[in-house]
Amino acid sequence: MCFQETRRILGRHIQWLLCASVAVNMMLLLFVMFHQPEAGFPTLRGHHPINPELMDKRGLPAILVEKVPKSHTVTTDSNTRREKDLKDNKEWEKVQQVPTEKPTWSYNKTAADVFRKELEAICNTKDDFIVTKENFPLGSVIQYDAERHSRLNVTNDVWKRFPESSPFRHMKHSRCSVVGNSGLLKNSNCGKEIDSANFVFRCNMAPIDGDHIAEVGSKTDLITANPTIIRDKYKNLRNHTMKEKFIKDTSVYGKSYIWMTPFAYKMCTSYTFKAQQVLKELKSDNEIIFANPVFMGKINGYWKKKGVKAWRASTGLFLVSAALSMCEEVYLYGFWPWHLDRIGNNLTQHYYDNHPVHKAHKLPDEFKQHQRLHNEGVLHITTNKCP
Repeated sequence: MCFQETRRILGRHIQWLLCASVAVNMMLLLFVMFHQPEAGFPTLRGHHPINPELMDKRGLPAILVEKVPKSHTVTTDSNTRREKDLKDNKEWEKVQQVPTEKPTWSYNKTAADVFRKELEAICNTKDDFIVTKENFPLGSVIQYDAERHSRLNVTNDVWKRFPESSPFRHMKHSRCSVVGNSGLLKNSNCGKEIDSANFVFRCNMAPIDGDHIAEVGSKTDLITANPTIIRDKYKNLRNHTMKEKFIKDTSVYGKSYIWMTPFAYKMCTSYTFKAQQVLKELKSDNEIIFANPVFMGKINGYWKKKGVKAWRASTGLFLVSAALSMCEEVYLYGFWPWHLDRIGNNLTQHYYDNHPVHKAHKLPDEFKQHQRLHNEGVLHITTNKCP
C-alpha cells in the first residue's frame, strides 16, 4: 500500500516536471524565433524537435541553431575593401602623390599674357598652327616632323590643297574649352559647362552623341583626326559605302575644322589627302586643315624644355598650346593620365572605350605642366565632376 502511494506521488512529480520542461523549452523556442540574432552569433535554422540534452553554450537548443562559418562573414564597409584592393596598387601610389589644384581659381591675366608671349615668340601659333599657301609656298619643301628623314616637294597639286592663309590669324575668343578623352569624364556632368565656351577643341573624333552629351557636350569648332583612322575604320575610303559612312560620322561635329597630321609620317599624307577630297566631293560642311610640321616640331621642343620628356607631345598638348594663343581663358576637361581617380575609383582609358594610350607620350609629365599653369592662373583644369 505504501509502495503504491509512493509510486503515485512520484508519478505526479515526474508528470509535473515533464510539463514544466516542455513549457520552458517552448519559451526558449519562442525566444529564438523572435529574437534578432546579433552579428557573428548562431542563426535560427528551423523548427526541429527539442532535445533538452543538446544545448549550446548560451543555453539554447543546439539542434535549432547552426554556426555561420567565419569565411562567410562579409564586411559591409566598402571603403575598407577598397583600401585592401589599393594597398599594393602602384598606380594608386602615383595618384596619391599628385598634389591637388588650388581650391579656388581665378584667371591671372598678367601671368597668362606673359606665358602667351613666351609661347608665341617660339611657335607663332596664329600663323603657323596649320599649313597655308603663305607658310609653304609653291616650290618649297615640307619636312615631316616625326619621320624626320622624309620630305615632300610642294608641287601645284599639293599647294592647291592649302588655304590661302590661316583662319586663326585674327582669332581671339574670350573662353575656350579643350576636351581630352580621359575616363575621368565618364558621368562627369561636364557637358553644359564645356558647351558654354565660345570655341571648343576636341580630340581624335571622340563620340559626342547619346549618353555622352551630358558628359562632354556636343559643341565642336575644331576636332582632330588621326590619319590612320581613314585606313583602319574607313578602308581608305575606297568605295561609296565607306565615303558615306565617313561623311555621316563627321557630320555630328557640325560645321567644324578637322585638324589632321598629313606631314607626321609619309603614310599619313595619302590618307589625309583622300579624306579632304571626299569631303569636298560630297559637299560636307566640315573642312580638313593640315597640321603644320614646323609648328609641331617647335611645340615638342618647347615642352621638352619644360619637363615633358616624351619623344612626341600628345594631340591634347598641341591643342592646349594652340588654345592658349587663340583664347583669353582656357578650360581643360578630361586631362587625367591615370586609371584611378583621386579617391581610388577605377577609370577606363577614355570615357568611351579602354584602348591603351600611345607609348610615345608622357601624359603624367604633361599633366604636371597643366597643373602648374592652373595654379599660376594661366588656365583652368577640371579633375572632378562638374556641378
